Amino acid sequence: MSPICFTRSQLRLISATFPIAALQLCQYLEQYAESLIHDLETGEIARELNLEPELRFKLERQWSSDPQRAAELRHHLKTQGRLTPKQAWTNLSFLITARGGTSEFTSIASQITLVKFPFWRHLCLR
Repeated sequence: MSPICFTRSQLRLISATFPIAALQLCQYLEQYAESLIHDLETGEIARELNLEPELRFKLERQWSSDPQRAAELRHHLKTQGRLTPKQAWTNLSFLITARGGTSEFTSIASQITLVKFPFWRHLCLR
C-alpha cells in the first residue's frame, strides 16, 4: 500500500477486483500502521522496504510529508488500538469487490472477515 493514499483523508470509495485484496488492505493497515504513518510524517519510504535507489527516489519525489495527517492517523491508532479503513478515511462510504466465484473462498472469507474485521459489514454493499 502506498503512503500516498493516506494523504487523501476525504477518500470515499475503495475498489478491489477480488475480496482478498480488500482483506489485505485491512491486514496491512493493522500490521504496518506505525510504519506507514511514520512515512507520511517524514515524507520518506521506510528503509526496511528493499527498493532500488532509483525507484525509491522517483517514488519519494511524487509525494511530500504531511505531519498533520500523520498525527490524525496516529491518534486513531493509539485510541482504537488499530487502524481500520473507516478510521483512516472517515468519509469512506463504499468498498466494492466481486461477491461471487466458483470456489468456497468467498463464503469462508466473509465469515472470517466479519469476526476479525467487524467493521467490514458497514463498508460492504449488500
